[in-house]
Amino acid sequence: MKATKLIRCLFPAATVLAATTLLNACAPGTGSDGSNPAAQPTTTAAATASPTTLDDVLKDIQASNSAAREDLQKKVEDLQKKVDEASKSAEAAAETNDVPSVVGMNHAAAMRLLHSKGFMVNEEDANGDRWIIDNSNWKVCRQDPGPGSHPATLRVAIYSVKLDEPC
Repeated sequence: MKATKLIRCLFPAATVLAATTLLNACAPGTGSDGSNPAAQPTTTAAATASPTTLDDVLKDIQASNSAAREDLQKKVEDLQKKVDEASKSAEAAAETNDVPSVVGMNHAAAMRLLHSKGFMVNEEDANGDRWIIDNSNWKVCRQDPGPGSHPATLRVAIYSVKLDEPC
């Protein structure tokens, strides 16, 4: 019976001491020589300065986790603001682009000009029944959309005929 009572009395103290030792072992080194004080043998005086019950240890861990979570949430919010600002800047820069007039130009030259402005180009036979293979001997009869300011992601369609044909 006496041994059981002794174990019941010593068990909570041993648990607290073990938990404190584990927490100190997880903490970064803070000794004056850069060593980890938890790696040093602990004394009863050090254990009494630490939390005394398992509930106190748990509360300390929860408080630490809560503070770390709040810090991470703030960092995520700051990063999200930066991403939003960068997206707005990119959208403002890429919103519109001026489509040049290419009607009457050589088909190959019109393609080069439109590509240099950042536009994708659809090339079509104005008569609708041929493939444009050698675009250097074709001329542009019309374009869609016409010249002016348009979204930069726009595809420009040019409709061409052979050089010796009327538009």
